[in-house]
Formats: sequence, C-alpha cells, structure tokens
Amino acid sequence: MSWRAIIEVEFPEAPSDLVRLEDGDGEADFSARALQRLRPALELLTALITGAHYHVVQAPVRQVVTPELPALVPIENSSNLAGIGYNDACQILLVQFQHDRTQAYRYDGVPAEIHAGLMAAESKGSFFAAHIKKAFPFTKVAITQ
Repeated sequence: MSWRAIIEVEFPEAPSDLVRLEDGDGEADFSARALQRLRPALELLTALITGAHYHVVQAPVRQVVTPELPALVPIENSSNLAGIGYNDACQILLVQFQHDRTQAYRYDGVPAEIHAGLMAAESKGSFFAAHIKKAFPFTKVAITQ
C-alpha cells in the first residue's frame, strides 16, 4: 500500500495576508525528501505566527485516474527532439529526445498556443529550451514501443 503525507498548517486566526495554495483537490503530495526540505520553512512559519503549529499526517493514497498520454509524432530534422505529442483537452505535452527514446517527458499545463508555436518553430529544440523546459512542471514517463 502507498502512503501520502498531508501537511496541515493551523493558525489561531486567519492572517490578513494568507495565501491559499491548492493542488487539485487542495492537498499536495510530498516525498520524504521533499518534506525534509520543507520542514525548516514550516518551522519558521509557525515560529513567526503566535499560536500556529503544523503536523504531518500519513493517509492512504487515493486511486487517481491519469489522462491518456498523447501519441508521439516523429520530428524530422531535429538534433534534439525525436517526437512530440499533445493532448489539447488536458494540456499535456509529451516530448521525446534523440538521446534516449525509451522515455519521454510529460509537461502539464502547456497551453495550445505554446504547442502550436513549438510545432511551427524552425528550431524546435531552441523553442523548447526557451519556452517550455523550465516553464512547466514535468515527469519522466517510460515509452513502450
């Protein structure tokens, strides 16, 4: 069974400049390593606000339905990119590189305009580096042939 760490921060009263960050259903998943990096910030936050405290709760991971990955379209004349796929409904961009065709990178939240710009670019590798690589969250995915 998998587990998820849910971090809750409680305040004695709502701060006037409270910013609420939500990820999907309002919870964020953290690995043990991410939690370790986040803990000093949580401790600093709770030290600055009188009466605030936090705790970490482990809960079973819910079944998540992931959208189908788009099919990769081969890219001609690129020394960097081997294939690109796009799911317009979910704004998922899938990018496969020449150096390793056994995996691809899934970029979430990529608008259709960015995908269209990538496909129209004379240098797709340069467009990717300038407009996508560091601008959108990604995960590596295995490619089955």
